[in-house]
Amino acid sequence: MLTLNPHVLSLFARVSVICGFNLDQVLREVNPSGYDTADTATYPDIDVLVRLHESAVAHSTRAHFPFVLGNYFAFDQAPEIDAYLASCTSLRQVLPLLGNLPILLNPELHADYAIDPETVTIRFELHGRDERQGYATYMEVVIAVVTRLIEQMMGQALDFEVFFRHQPMIAAADYRRQYHTDPVFGAEHDGIRFPIRYLDLELPHRSATLHAKAQLRLERRLQELRADSGLAHTIEVLLSQKPSMSIRDVAARLKMGERSLQRSLKDAGTSFIDIQTAVRSSAARTMLMDRALDIDAIATKLGFSDRTTFTRAFTKWTGVSPSQYRREVFK
Repeated sequence: MLTLNPHVLSLFARVSVICGFNLDQVLREVNPSGYDTADTATYPDIDVLVRLHESAVAHSTRAHFPFVLGNYFAFDQAPEIDAYLASCTSLRQVLPLLGNLPILLNPELHADYAIDPETVTIRFELHGRDERQGYATYMEVVIAVVTRLIEQMMGQALDFEVFFRHQPMIAAADYRRQYHTDPVFGAEHDGIRFPIRYLDLELPHRSATLHAKAQLRLERRLQELRADSGLAHTIEVLLSQKPSMSIRDVAARLKMGERSLQRSLKDAGTSFIDIQTAVRSSAARTMLMDRALDIDAIATKLGFSDRTTFTRAFTKWTGVSPSQYRREVFK
């Protein structure tokens, strides 16, 4: 059963009308067993989102889905972001938000930026980007969101450079209409670049007093997201995509120190080992149902040093060895 946050489902419903596709058809194409909603703030699974995006693009008849979704996207999970952005005195104050994208949007979405004497470059990356296919639509949504937000803050269309790793999916004129420029395709990274002079221009609706208050509210919200199921779920998603990740790897992904990560998880009533064990146990059961994977390969994928170590851990989890579990499954 496909489960979606009500905010995500509502957004997709609005966009489906504009793009001209049947949302029920798209959702059932992604998961034939059906779908439901759950009132939760947890992050949508990236693979589910990618499949939804691809199906929506394929069924759209009136508009390019990534552009429409990007233009209608809002930070429903953390409305404090909208207040923060609306009160910024300059674009420079936006840059620190980029490090919080894994918490605010999706644990697999990361961004970094570089400032040189003439330009500011922001690059976006999805964890495991080279290991899986189909991220073109997702990245077009991300960059549509970012360019729209920046232009709204500035109160005008801006001179962006836009670059994508993928090849164009629609006509050049449509990209030009959305981004006010001709994107570069087949680039090394997905991202945008703009003149450095934009960074410190005074924004038309600036308010230092309101911004200070909005910043405090945003910081409290970020602390809540990290302290509650948000952080634990983020780590769970990261490990489900790559179970061999260590706590050092995860902390680096989240731009946190290892000790800070451990303390935050302890405050939330869990630990990295607990989350890792649960993910590995579930992944092991799933992999053992695939006869094409031998147990040595499964041990490696899960991050164990050898088959013996994996067998010992699996037996502790389930009471039976991996070989015995597989035999029982295929009786």
